[in-house]
Amino acid sequence: MLLEIISEAVVGRAEHTFTWTHTLPADGVVQVLGVRPGPSEARVRAEGGSPQAEVTVDVDLWFLGQDGTRVTRTRCQTVQPAPVALRGNLLSDPSYDLRLLGNARTTDVRVEDGSVHLDMAVTVEVEARALTRYWVRAEDHVPAR
Repeated sequence: MLLEIISEAVVGRAEHTFTWTHTLPADGVVQVLGVRPGPSEARVRAEGGSPQAEVTVDVDLWFLGQDGTRVTRTRCQTVQPAPVALRGNLLSDPSYDLRLLGNARTTDVRVEDGSVHLDMAVTVEVEARALTRYWVRAEDHVPAR
């Protein structure tokens, strides 16, 4: 005999590493002396039934320019698809949670063609939850005497 169980459960999980390039005007920058990624946040956007990750990272940059050294903060942002393979007998549309795995990181920075190009990378985990149905085998239980 089988028993029907209906419960909210994790119906999919995926890990993605996103890379992107953030560009800002050089405004007299001759050389980038240092880069420090700061606070990061990630949130999920479910558009068209497929989750997308929106990641924002604040980055401090130290520049050498014609008027000396200066520090500036820039906000780097990306929105990228974050697909999750779903499994199980879903009874409702899934909801998605997103979290950062580790810290955002810079992979390259360069000054070219009057712009500063900052290459970023971040890894996220996406989890899907939904109301689902599953069946378990019911064992005949005979109480001990």
